[in-house]
Amino acid sequence: MKNNFREIIINLSKIIFHDEALRKKCIVAIYNLKTLFYRKNKSYDIFNYSENIKNKKFFCHESYMGNFFYGTARSLRMYSNYKKPIKACIEHGIYFGDFINKDEVLKSGYSTVITFGDSRKDVILRHKNDKNVICIGPYIHYVDSILDNTEIENIRRKNGKTLLVFPSHSIGGVNTKYNIDALIEQIKDFKKKHNFKTVLVCLYYKDIEKGVDRAYIDKGFQVVSAGRREDQDFLRRLKSFILISDYALSNSIGTHIGYTILLNVPHIILRQDIEYIPTDVGSKKHIENICDNLAVMQKKEIYETFREYTPKITENQRKICDKYWGFSYMMSKEELRDTLTNISK
Repeated sequence: MKNNFREIIINLSKIIFHDEALRKKCIVAIYNLKTLFYRKNKSYDIFNYSENIKNKKFFCHESYMGNFFYGTARSLRMYSNYKKPIKACIEHGIYFGDFINKDEVLKSGYSTVITFGDSRKDVILRHKNDKNVICIGPYIHYVDSILDNTEIENIRRKNGKTLLVFPSHSIGGVNTKYNIDALIEQIKDFKKKHNFKTVLVCLYYKDIEKGVDRAYIDKGFQVVSAGRREDQDFLRRLKSFILISDYALSNSIGTHIGYTILLNVPHIILRQDIEYIPTDVGSKKHIENICDNLAVMQKKEIYETFREYTPKITENQRKICDKYWGFSYMMSKEELRDTLTNISK
Protein backbone atom coordinates (compact mmCIF):
# COMPACT_ATOMS: atom_id res chain seq x y z
CA MET A 1 0.00 0.00 0.00
CA LYS A 2 2.79 2.41 0.96
CA ASN A 3 4.71 1.71 -2.27
CA ASN A 4 1.58 2.18 -4.38
CA PHE A 5 0.84 5.52 -2.68
CA ARG A 6 4.42 6.64 -3.27
CA GLU A 7 4.12 5.67 -6.94
CA ILE A 8 0.89 7.70 -7.26
CA ILE A 9 2.58 10.78 -5.75
CA ILE A 10 5.56 10.44 -8.08
CA ASN A 11 3.34 10.06 -11.16
CA LEU A 12 1.25 13.05 -10.08
CA SER A 13 4.38 15.19 -9.66
CA LYS A 14 5.41 14.32 -13.22
CA ILE A 15 2.10 15.70 -14.48
CA ILE A 16 2.45 18.93 -12.48
CA PHE A 17 6.12 19.63 -13.22
CA HIS A 18 7.40 19.72 -16.79
CA ASP A 19 10.93 20.60 -15.69
CA GLU A 20 12.34 17.30 -14.40
CA ALA A 21 15.26 18.84 -12.50
CA LEU A 22 12.83 21.19 -10.73
CA ARG A 23 10.52 18.25 -9.93
CA LYS A 24 13.41 16.38 -8.31
CA LYS A 25 14.25 19.43 -6.17
CA CYS A 26 10.63 19.74 -5.03
CA ILE A 27 10.55 16.06 -4.02
CA VAL A 28 13.67 16.70 -1.91
CA ALA A 29 12.08 19.80 -0.33
CA ILE A 30 8.94 17.86 0.64
CA TYR A 31 11.05 15.06 2.11
CA ASN A 32 13.14 17.52 4.11
CA LEU A 33 10.04 19.14 5.57
CA LYS A 34 9.10 15.79 7.08
CA THR A 35 12.54 15.47 8.69
CA LEU A 36 11.96 18.67 10.68
CA PHE A 37 9.34 16.88 12.78
CA TYR A 38 11.30 13.68 13.23
CA ARG A 39 13.40 13.02 16.33
CA LYS A 40 16.47 11.07 15.36
CA ASN A 41 17.77 8.28 17.56
CA LYS A 42 21.55 8.60 17.94
CA SER A 43 23.48 5.35 18.03
CA TYR A 44 27.19 5.30 17.26
CA ASP A 45 27.68 1.58 17.77
CA ILE A 46 27.85 0.13 14.25
CA PHE A 47 27.01 -3.33 15.61
CA ASN A 48 23.75 -2.18 17.22
CA TYR A 49 21.74 -2.67 14.05
CA SER A 50 18.32 -2.66 15.74
CA GLU A 51 18.94 0.87 17.00
CA ASN A 52 20.57 2.11 13.79
CA ILE A 53 17.65 1.14 11.56
CA LYS A 54 15.19 2.97 13.81
CA ASN A 55 16.37 6.21 12.21
CA LYS A 56 14.06 6.66 9.22
CA LYS A 57 14.57 10.30 8.23
CA PHE A 58 17.81 12.04 7.31
CA PHE A 59 18.09 15.56 5.92
CA CYS A 60 18.90 15.52 2.20
CA HIS A 61 21.47 18.03 0.93
CA GLU A 62 21.19 16.87 -2.69
CA SER A 63 19.07 18.06 -5.62
CA TYR A 64 18.01 14.50 -6.41
CA MET A 65 16.90 11.97 -3.78
CA GLY A 66 18.49 9.06 -5.62
CA ASN A 67 21.96 10.57 -5.12
CA PHE A 68 21.22 10.86 -1.42
CA PHE A 69 20.64 7.13 -0.92
CA TYR A 70 23.39 5.14 0.83
CA GLY A 71 25.30 8.39 1.42
CA THR A 72 26.82 8.12 -2.06
CA ALA A 73 26.73 11.78 -3.09
CA ARG A 74 27.79 12.92 0.37
CA SER A 75 30.75 10.55 0.23
CA LEU A 76 31.83 11.86 -3.18
CA ARG A 77 31.53 15.46 -2.04
CA MET A 78 33.41 14.92 1.23
CA TYR A 79 36.18 12.96 -0.47
CA SER A 80 36.71 15.66 -3.11
CA ASN A 81 35.86 18.67 -0.91
CA TYR A 82 33.15 19.63 -3.40
CA LYS A 83 30.58 21.78 -1.61
CA LYS A 84 27.58 21.93 -3.95
CA PRO A 85 24.85 19.38 -4.78
CA ILE A 86 25.99 17.15 -7.64
CA LYS A 87 24.26 18.05 -10.91
CA ALA A 88 24.07 14.50 -12.23
CA CYS A 89 22.23 11.27 -11.54
CA ILE A 90 24.33 8.70 -9.70
CA GLU A 91 23.40 5.07 -10.32
CA HIS A 92 22.85 3.30 -6.99
CA GLY A 93 25.09 0.30 -7.55
CA ILE A 94 25.73 -2.54 -9.97
CA TYR A 95 23.11 -3.03 -12.70
CA PHE A 96 23.00 -5.91 -15.16
CA GLY A 97 21.36 -6.42 -18.51
CA ASP A 98 19.53 -3.75 -20.43
CA PHE A 99 17.89 -2.16 -17.38
CA ILE A 100 17.56 1.62 -17.40
CA ASN A 101 16.07 3.82 -14.69
CA LYS A 102 14.10 6.31 -16.79
CA ASP A 103 14.27 9.00 -14.09
CA GLU A 104 18.06 8.77 -14.06
CA VAL A 105 18.82 8.33 -17.75
CA LEU A 106 16.04 8.99 -20.25
CA LYS A 107 14.18 11.87 -18.59
CA SER A 108 16.46 12.84 -15.75
CA GLY A 109 16.62 16.61 -16.07
CA TYR A 110 20.41 16.31 -15.98
CA SER A 111 22.82 15.79 -18.86
CA THR A 112 25.18 13.53 -16.88
CA VAL A 113 25.00 10.03 -15.38
CA ILE A 114 27.65 8.78 -12.95
CA THR A 115 28.24 5.03 -12.89
CA PHE A 116 30.88 2.35 -12.21
CA GLY A 117 32.49 1.31 -15.50
CA ASP A 118 32.43 0.60 -19.23
CA SER A 119 29.95 -2.30 -19.27
CA ARG A 120 27.30 -0.03 -17.76
CA LYS A 121 28.32 3.00 -19.82
CA ASP A 122 27.72 1.03 -23.03
CA VAL A 123 24.15 0.17 -21.98
CA ILE A 124 23.32 3.77 -21.04
CA LEU A 125 24.64 5.17 -24.32
CA ARG A 126 22.71 2.55 -26.25
CA HIS A 127 19.51 3.98 -24.75
CA LYS A 128 20.54 7.65 -24.74
CA ASN A 129 23.54 8.38 -26.93
CA ASP A 130 23.70 12.09 -26.05
CA LYS A 131 24.26 11.43 -22.34
CA ASN A 132 27.50 12.42 -20.67
CA VAL A 133 28.37 9.18 -18.87
CA ILE A 134 31.17 9.40 -16.30
CA CYS A 135 32.73 6.26 -14.83
CA ILE A 136 34.28 6.60 -11.37
CA GLY A 137 34.62 2.99 -10.21
CA PRO A 138 33.26 1.54 -6.92
CA TYR A 139 31.74 4.20 -4.69
CA ILE A 140 33.12 2.57 -1.55
CA HIS A 141 36.59 3.71 -2.68
CA TYR A 142 35.55 7.27 -1.77
CA VAL A 143 34.36 6.42 1.75
CA ASP A 144 36.14 6.49 5.10
CA SER A 145 35.45 3.60 7.45
CA ILE A 146 33.60 4.52 10.65
CA LEU A 147 36.16 2.44 12.52
CA ASP A 148 39.73 3.73 12.63
CA ASN A 149 42.73 1.45 12.07
CA THR A 150 43.22 0.77 15.79
CA GLU A 151 39.57 -0.18 16.27
CA ILE A 152 39.69 -2.45 13.22
CA GLU A 153 42.78 -4.26 14.50
CA ASN A 154 41.29 -4.68 17.99
CA ILE A 155 38.07 -6.17 16.58
CA ARG A 156 40.01 -8.47 14.27
CA ARG A 157 42.04 -9.79 17.21
CA LYS A 158 38.89 -10.29 19.28
CA ASN A 159 36.84 -11.96 16.53
CA GLY A 160 39.60 -14.08 15.04
CA LYS A 161 39.24 -15.35 11.48
CA THR A 162 35.96 -13.81 10.27
CA LEU A 163 33.52 -14.74 7.51
CA LEU A 164 31.21 -11.98 6.23
CA VAL A 165 27.97 -13.25 4.63
CA PHE A 166 25.74 -11.28 2.26
CA PRO A 167 22.39 -13.07 1.78
CA SER A 168 20.21 -11.95 -1.12
CA HIS A 169 18.04 -9.08 0.09
CA SER A 170 14.73 -7.37 -0.61
CA ILE A 171 14.59 -3.88 -2.11
CA GLY A 172 11.85 -1.29 -2.49
CA GLY A 173 9.01 -2.93 -4.39
CA VAL A 174 10.67 -6.36 -4.57
CA ASN A 175 10.83 -9.08 -1.90
CA THR A 176 13.30 -11.93 -2.18
CA LYS A 177 12.67 -15.50 -1.13
CA TYR A 178 15.27 -18.22 -0.71
CA ASN A 179 15.84 -21.31 1.44
CA ILE A 180 17.35 -19.76 4.59
CA ASP A 181 17.84 -23.14 6.29
CA ALA A 182 19.81 -24.44 3.33
CA LEU A 183 22.00 -21.33 3.25
CA ILE A 184 22.65 -21.58 7.00
CA GLU A 185 23.82 -25.19 6.56
CA GLN A 186 26.16 -24.09 3.76
CA ILE A 187 27.55 -21.32 5.98
CA LYS A 188 28.12 -23.75 8.84
CA ASP A 189 29.91 -26.22 6.55
CA PHE A 190 32.05 -23.46 5.04
CA LYS A 191 32.92 -22.11 8.50
CA LYS A 192 34.02 -25.51 9.74
CA LYS A 193 35.94 -26.46 6.61
CA HIS A 194 37.97 -23.22 6.52
CA ASN A 195 38.33 -22.68 10.28
CA PHE A 196 36.43 -19.43 10.75
CA LYS A 197 35.88 -18.32 14.33
CA THR A 198 33.26 -15.61 13.72
CA VAL A 199 30.44 -15.29 11.18
CA LEU A 200 28.92 -11.87 10.46
CA VAL A 201 25.68 -11.87 8.45
CA CYS A 202 25.07 -8.50 6.80
CA LEU A 203 21.32 -7.95 6.31
CA TYR A 204 19.41 -5.17 4.57
CA TYR A 205 17.03 -3.28 6.84
CA LYS A 206 13.93 -4.43 4.94
CA ASP A 207 14.73 -8.06 5.75
CA ILE A 208 15.43 -7.26 9.40
CA GLU A 209 11.99 -5.64 9.60
CA LYS A 210 10.57 -8.93 8.32
CA GLY A 211 12.30 -10.82 11.15
CA VAL A 212 14.87 -12.58 8.95
CA ASP A 213 17.63 -11.74 11.45
CA ARG A 214 16.25 -14.20 14.03
CA ALA A 215 17.00 -17.22 11.82
CA TYR A 216 20.70 -16.33 11.73
CA ILE A 217 20.99 -15.26 15.37
CA ASP A 218 19.38 -18.52 16.51
CA LYS A 219 22.21 -20.41 14.79
CA GLY A 220 24.89 -18.45 16.62
CA PHE A 221 25.79 -15.98 13.87
CA GLN A 222 26.22 -12.26 14.52
CA VAL A 223 23.90 -10.06 12.46
CA VAL A 224 25.05 -6.65 11.25
CA SER A 225 23.46 -4.05 8.97
CA ALA A 226 24.74 -1.00 7.11
CA GLY A 227 21.42 0.73 7.93
CA ARG A 228 18.61 2.22 5.90
CA ARG A 229 19.25 3.45 2.38
CA GLU A 230 18.68 7.05 3.57
CA ASP A 231 21.34 6.68 6.26
CA GLN A 232 24.35 8.77 5.24
CA ASP A 233 26.68 6.37 7.06
CA PHE A 234 25.48 3.32 5.09
CA LEU A 235 28.61 2.92 2.96
CA ARG A 236 30.87 3.83 5.90
CA ARG A 237 29.39 1.02 8.01
CA LEU A 238 29.61 -1.41 5.11
CA LYS A 239 33.28 -0.58 4.59
CA SER A 240 33.91 -1.17 8.30
CA PHE A 241 32.31 -4.63 8.18
CA ILE A 242 34.38 -5.61 5.16
CA LEU A 243 37.64 -4.37 6.71
CA ILE A 244 37.18 -6.48 9.87
CA SER A 245 36.57 -9.62 7.77
CA ASP A 246 38.88 -12.18 6.18
CA TYR A 247 36.52 -13.70 3.63
CA ALA A 248 33.10 -12.97 2.13
CA LEU A 249 30.32 -15.28 1.00
CA SER A 250 27.03 -14.62 -0.78
CA ASN A 251 24.19 -16.55 -2.39
CA SER A 252 23.55 -14.06 -5.21
CA ILE A 253 25.35 -11.47 -7.31
CA GLY A 254 25.35 -7.85 -6.23
CA THR A 255 27.35 -4.69 -5.60
CA HIS A 256 28.94 -6.22 -2.49
CA ILE A 257 31.15 -8.54 -4.57
CA GLY A 258 33.12 -5.75 -6.21
CA TYR A 259 33.33 -3.89 -2.91
CA THR A 260 34.88 -6.83 -1.04
CA ILE A 261 37.40 -7.50 -3.83
CA LEU A 262 38.40 -3.82 -3.94
CA LEU A 263 39.12 -3.99 -0.20
CA ASN A 264 41.19 -7.18 -0.67
CA VAL A 265 38.70 -9.57 0.92
CA PRO A 266 38.26 -12.76 -1.18
CA HIS A 267 34.68 -13.73 -2.11
CA ILE A 268 32.78 -16.89 -2.98
CA ILE A 269 29.26 -17.22 -4.41
CA LEU A 270 27.29 -20.24 -3.19
CA ARG A 271 24.53 -20.26 -5.76
CA GLN A 272 20.93 -20.60 -4.62
CA ASP A 273 17.55 -20.33 -6.29
CA ILE A 274 16.24 -16.84 -5.51
CA GLU A 275 12.60 -15.90 -6.07
CA TYR A 276 11.90 -12.21 -6.73
CA ILE A 277 8.37 -11.15 -5.76
CA PRO A 278 7.09 -7.72 -6.89
CA THR A 279 5.03 -5.75 -4.36
CA ASP A 280 3.90 -3.06 -6.79
CA VAL A 281 3.21 -2.66 -10.51
CA GLY A 282 6.37 -0.68 -11.26
CA SER A 283 8.62 -3.39 -9.87
CA LYS A 284 7.45 -6.05 -12.33
CA LYS A 285 9.50 -4.39 -15.09
CA HIS A 286 12.56 -4.38 -12.85
CA ILE A 287 12.23 -8.14 -12.29
CA GLU A 288 11.91 -8.70 -16.04
CA ASN A 289 15.23 -6.90 -16.51
CA ILE A 290 16.88 -9.05 -13.85
CA CYS A 291 16.12 -12.02 -16.07
CA ASP A 292 16.82 -10.60 -19.55
CA ASN A 293 19.34 -12.44 -21.75
CA LEU A 294 22.15 -9.95 -21.29
CA ALA A 295 21.73 -9.92 -17.49
CA VAL A 296 21.77 -13.73 -17.36
CA MET A 297 24.95 -13.83 -19.47
CA GLN A 298 26.71 -11.19 -17.36
CA LYS A 299 25.78 -12.81 -14.06
CA LYS A 300 26.90 -16.21 -15.34
CA GLU A 301 30.32 -14.75 -16.15
CA ILE A 302 30.65 -13.39 -12.61
CA TYR A 303 29.32 -16.55 -10.99
CA GLU A 304 31.78 -18.75 -12.90
CA THR A 305 34.60 -16.49 -11.67
CA PHE A 306 33.60 -16.68 -8.00
CA ARG A 307 31.99 -20.11 -7.67
CA GLU A 308 35.01 -21.87 -6.16
CA TYR A 309 36.95 -21.22 -2.97
CA THR A 310 40.24 -19.43 -3.56
CA PRO A 311 42.43 -18.52 -0.56
CA LYS A 312 43.47 -15.32 -2.32
CA ILE A 313 41.88 -13.05 -4.91
CA THR A 314 42.83 -14.19 -8.41
CA GLU A 315 43.92 -12.01 -11.30
CA ASN A 316 40.86 -13.08 -13.29
CA GLN A 317 38.55 -12.03 -10.43
CA ARG A 318 40.13 -8.57 -10.42
CA LYS A 319 39.70 -8.34 -14.20
CA ILE A 320 36.00 -9.21 -13.96
CA CYS A 321 35.52 -6.60 -11.25
CA ASP A 322 37.28 -4.00 -13.38
CA LYS A 323 34.90 -4.87 -16.22
CA TYR A 324 31.71 -4.45 -14.17
CA TRP A 325 32.76 -2.26 -11.21
CA GLY A 326 35.24 -0.07 -13.10
CA PHE A 327 38.27 -0.45 -10.82
CA SER A 328 40.50 1.34 -13.33
CA TYR A 329 38.27 4.44 -13.22
CA MET A 330 38.81 5.26 -9.53
CA MET A 331 39.79 8.90 -9.10
CA SER A 332 42.01 10.92 -6.80
CA LYS A 333 40.52 13.70 -4.69
CA GLU A 334 41.64 16.32 -7.21
CA GLU A 335 40.39 14.38 -10.22
CA LEU A 336 36.95 13.88 -8.68
CA ARG A 337 36.66 17.53 -7.62
CA ASP A 338 37.53 18.67 -11.15
CA THR A 339 35.01 16.19 -12.59
CA LEU A 340 32.17 17.36 -10.33
CA THR A 341 33.05 21.01 -10.98
CA ASN A 342 32.93 20.50 -14.76
CA ILE A 343 29.53 18.81 -14.48
CA SER A 344 28.06 21.89 -12.81
CA LYS A 345 29.21 24.29 -15.54
